[in-house]
Amino acid sequence: MKKNKLIFITVTLILFLCINLFTHFEDIPPGARIAGLNNCATAVGDDIFTSYFNPAGLENTSNIELGMDYNRLHIGLTDGSNISSNLVLISKKFDNLGGIKIGGVLFGYKQLDLQNYYAERKYTIGYGRTIHIFKNFINFGIKINIFNKSYNKTRYTEMAVNLLTGESKNSIDPVFSSGYSKTALGLDFGLIYKFFENHNLGLLVENINEPNIGLKDKDVISRNIKIGYMFKHFKLKAITDLMLYKDSIIFALSGEREINIFQTEKLFLRGGLGFGSREYSNLSFGVSFVYKEMFQFDYGFNYLLRGLANLSGSHQVSLIVKFK
Repeated sequence: MKKNKLIFITVTLILFLCINLFTHFEDIPPGARIAGLNNCATAVGDDIFTSYFNPAGLENTSNIELGMDYNRLHIGLTDGSNISSNLVLISKKFDNLGGIKIGGVLFGYKQLDLQNYYAERKYTIGYGRTIHIFKNFINFGIKINIFNKSYNKTRYTEMAVNLLTGESKNSIDPVFSSGYSKTALGLDFGLIYKFFENHNLGLLVENINEPNIGLKDKDVISRNIKIGYMFKHFKLKAITDLMLYKDSIIFALSGEREINIFQTEKLFLRGGLGFGSREYSNLSFGVSFVYKEMFQFDYGFNYLLRGLANLSGSHQVSLIVKFK
């Protein structure tokens, strides 16, 4: 019994610290390719995952695309915590409908679990469109997100425990007095500007309305601003992102190289480095295998160079199916 109590207190403290450092709905890379690029994707917008990241790229996707992603986070936590996330996406591009150019739409569902204790769910509807201005292309997009977080009911939430002393208060924790879950609505807006032939500039503003997801007290999902640049030369892409969060700044740079294997198969290698305030430092790499431009298998790895110690990093795998 003492062991279970210790695990609960330890996990709760870790969750409390993560929430205060990164707020709810942490900015986890949506897709293994983006993970390998060190979360740099603001100016990319060329497949379903990068278009989920920045909806401005939705008209650059195939006719129909399906995306599935699994992420095992922070392997090696000393208390044995199992933290994972899953993401499922579907997008559709409408070239013309009744003579009117519509653009691209996307639907997504994402879930993050701290096994047996906590879960986050995010439902997304996205739209993107390309317009021409002075012979250049500007892509714009919006995302409407429904955020939901929930805690599991345990004997420790029903009989509040002082985390410092371990003493029970013999009553429900005041945080959960109005329930164990909360839902809120958020809005994102993105742009990708293609200037010259091989240069992209990207802008993404997430959580414009700063939705309140607090159970008892106000606890907003903070507004984030991301500015990105991508340069493409032959089969090489160089990508950078500047990420402005409420209380931190991160700069990341990455590269991606395409390698032809056979006539219908390709291999992509990528890697990146991110660093910023609050001693943030992160290393990433990844690989993709593309078969007949229809199936794409991605793997991404992220490793914190500072912060949580003795971990084995975060491992992420994705699958994209494209229908021309």
